[in-house]
Amino acid sequence: MEPNRLCKRCSRALTASKTLWQPRPVGDPDWAGERFFHGKNAKQMLIDSVIAAGCHLCTQVSQEHNFSRAGDDQRVMVECRRSRAFEGDGRDIPIVSFSATSRAKWDDKWASLPDPSKDEEPQGDSATTPLATFKLERTDGAKSLLPQRLSDGSMFALPSSTDSPEAFGLVRHWLDDCLNNHPECKGSNFERLPTRLVDVGVADNNGQKKLTRPRIFVPNATSQTPATIPYLTLSHSWALTGSSLRLTTKNIEDWQKPEAAEHGGIPIDGLAQTFLDAMRITQQLGYRYIWIDSLCIIQDSSEDWKREAQTMAAVYGNSLLTIFASGMGMAGGQGANADTCFSGRNPLKVYSPIITSPLSDGAMGGGAQSEENVNTAGRTSFYAIREKHKTNVDEMLWGATQKNPLLSRGWIVQERLLSPRIIYYGADELYWECRLHAVSESCPFGTGLKKDAEASQSIWTANAKSVYQDLQDPFPASLKTGMDMGNDNEDAKYAQHLHELAACWTTLLTYYTATGLTYPSDRLIALAGMVTAIEESKGWTYTLGSWQELWPFDLLWGFSTVLNVEMFNPGWYPDDSEKRRQDRDEMAQKLLKRQSYPESHASTTLGLPSWSWAATEAPKSFWFGSSGSLTWKCQVDVFGRTTTGMQESGILALKTYKKQLYDVPSIDLILTWDDGENFYSKDEVCCLLVLDHLARGGRRALQLGLMVVQVQMAENSPSCEVTDDTGAMTGMRFYCRRVGKWENYWGPLVINRNKDEETAVYLC
Repeated sequence: MEPNRLCKRCSRALTASKTLWQPRPVGDPDWAGERFFHGKNAKQMLIDSVIAAGCHLCTQVSQEHNFSRAGDDQRVMVECRRSRAFEGDGRDIPIVSFSATSRAKWDDKWASLPDPSKDEEPQGDSATTPLATFKLERTDGAKSLLPQRLSDGSMFALPSSTDSPEAFGLVRHWLDDCLNNHPECKGSNFERLPTRLVDVGVADNNGQKKLTRPRIFVPNATSQTPATIPYLTLSHSWALTGSSLRLTTKNIEDWQKPEAAEHGGIPIDGLAQTFLDAMRITQQLGYRYIWIDSLCIIQDSSEDWKREAQTMAAVYGNSLLTIFASGMGMAGGQGANADTCFSGRNPLKVYSPIITSPLSDGAMGGGAQSEENVNTAGRTSFYAIREKHKTNVDEMLWGATQKNPLLSRGWIVQERLLSPRIIYYGADELYWECRLHAVSESCPFGTGLKKDAEASQSIWTANAKSVYQDLQDPFPASLKTGMDMGNDNEDAKYAQHLHELAACWTTLLTYYTATGLTYPSDRLIALAGMVTAIEESKGWTYTLGSWQELWPFDLLWGFSTVLNVEMFNPGWYPDDSEKRRQDRDEMAQKLLKRQSYPESHASTTLGLPSWSWAATEAPKSFWFGSSGSLTWKCQVDVFGRTTTGMQESGILALKTYKKQLYDVPSIDLILTWDDGENFYSKDEVCCLLVLDHLARGGRRALQLGLMVVQVQMAENSPSCEVTDDTGAMTGMRFYCRRVGKWENYWGPLVINRNKDEETAVYLC
C-alpha cells in the first residue's frame, strides 16, 4: 500500500489535461473541462487500478456509494476542470471528477481522449452515474494539519491502524500544536484535580508499560502530590463497557494500594478493552493519569455519585485531553459497536492522495506521477480531497444518534462540550476537535468553528463547541450585565447579545433532548457540569433546566413530531355548531379515560412543573427568530425556586395577556400539543401571549405563546404577586399548567395588547 501511487489511466489524464493546471482565462466563465476514458466499467477499474496497481485515487473512488451501482455497460470517465463555485468563496479550484457513463455514439466533448484507437468506444443508452469528485488544494497554500515529519524528526507514514506508532505520533502532533499555538484552547487548571485518578504508570523508551497493574490515585491523600498533574479523561458507552470491573466500597482500599502490595492495584483481566486501550493511549502520549467514571466514582455509593456528578465541569474542563471511544468499530473485524478504541484499515481509503502538478516554473514538467516514477522536484503538490470529506468531521457528528452509540448518550453532551480537546477513537479514522477547529485524517485542512448565531443551528456539527463557548465565556466588558430581558427599555446591544445567547442555549437543548438516558431522572443532573460552568462565568440563575435571564425564550419548546401539530381556526367552530359539540363530547370521553391532574404544582411523572422542557422524555425543538428585535416579551418571575436545579417543583408568574382559545379571532393558528392525543377540550384551553412582534402598521404580527388549562392549587401553594415598577398586579390569580404552544405567523392579531387586559398568570 504505497501512498500517492497512481495507475496509468489516472496518471495519463492528469498529465494530459491543460485545463486542470492553468488559470481560467479572464472573461470566460464557461471554460470547458476535458474528459478522459478510464476503463470499460467499474469492475475493471477495481481489478486493474485498485487491486493490481494500488492506485491511491482509484481506491478512494471505489469507496463511494455509487461505485457498486455503476452498470457493466457504463464506461468510467475522468473529467478535469476548474470551478469557482465549488467552495463558494470565488477561488478558481482544480476539480477532478469520476463518473460512469453510457453513450450511443461518440461525443465531441471526448475528443481530448489521448489515444482513442486503443480505448473502447462507449455504447448503450445515454446515462451517467456520478462516482466521486475531488478538489485539489495546494499542500503549501494553507496550513495542513497533517504533519510531513513527526516531532522526533521521522517522516510521517500513513498508519494502517489507529493503534500504531504513526497514529500515536499524529495525535501527539495535533495535541502539541493545540497546546503551543491555540490560545483559545488554553485554560486547563491542573491544580483543580478530580477526587480520584487512575495511575496507568509510564512507558519506557520502547513504549512498554512498566506497571502491570494500574491503581487508583487520590491526589490530596498525601503531601507528596505534585502541585500540577496533567490528566486525560475518557468518554465511553456503558452499553459496551457495562460488564467491566467498577470501583466499589469493597475494592477501593485494594485498588489504591501499589502493585507490589498483596491484592494491590486494579485487576487488568476484569477491565473492559476500551479502558485498557484508553490507558495505552495515555501512556503513548506521554502521560500517566486518566479519569474514567466507573473507576473513579464509587458505583455503590449514592452519596459519592451525587457529589462527583456536581464536579463534571472541573473534571472535563480541566483535563488535558478527552478520549472519545465511539465504539463504531467500522474496520479491523470488530464489527459495529465494538468494545475497543482501535481499528485497522487501509490507509489509502482514509488519507487524501497527494497529486503532483506536471508543470514546473510555468512550463510542462518532466515525467508524469505514475506507478513507476514520481519526480516532484520543482513542482507543486496538491491534496486531492474528496468532496464528501471537506466537512467529514461534521458528517461524523451529524445524525450521530443513528450510527454512533457514544454520541447518542445524554451524558456525553456535557462531556464533549466541557472538554477543551477531544480525540475520537473507534471509527475507521481519527478525528480531532478543539475549541479552534476540527480535523481528521482524511481532511488535512480541518473545519474551522463558526461563532455566529446561525452556526448554533448546526449543533450536531463541529460548531457545537463554539456555540457552548459563547455561553460559557464572560460577558464582553462593553455590555451591561445588570438588566433582564423583560424590560422594554433594555439596552439594545445587550438585548441582542442575550437574544443570541438564548439561541445558543435552546439549540443546545435541542441537541441534548434528542439523546437518550438510561435513567430519565438524570435529565437535569446530566447537564450539571455545563450549568456550573455557565453559572460561574455569567452569574446567571438556573431553575429546573432554564436560565432566568433568558426567559421567556426557553419556555417556547415543543415536541419534535408532526403528530402533535394541528392547524386550528376558531371560525371553524361557531358557538352553536354541531361540530363543536361533537368535539367537546369526544374530548370529554377521552378525559374520563385518563387520570385527572393532581391538584398541586408537581404535575408531571418526573416531579417537574409542566413549563419545564425536562418534564417529559422526548426530543424537543425550540422557537428561535433572528429577524430583528421583538416588540414585546412577557415578564416572567419564579416562585418555589430551587437553588440546585434538581427535581423540585416551581411556579412561574407571568405578567401577560390571556384569552380563551375559542375567543380568539378567526385566524389560522399552529397548535403544538404536549400530548399526542390532543385530548384537551378546546373550551377549557387558554392562550397566553409570550412574544409579540408587530409588523409596520400594527395590523399583522408574529405572535407566539403557550396553551394552558386551569388547575386547582393546594392551600399551601406559593402566593406571591407579579410586580413591576408601578406596583403589584391586581385581579384574580389564575393557576394553570401548560398543555402546548401556539404560533401566529404574520396573520391578524390573535391578542391585541391595546385592547385586551393584562393579567397575572401562575404557571405550574
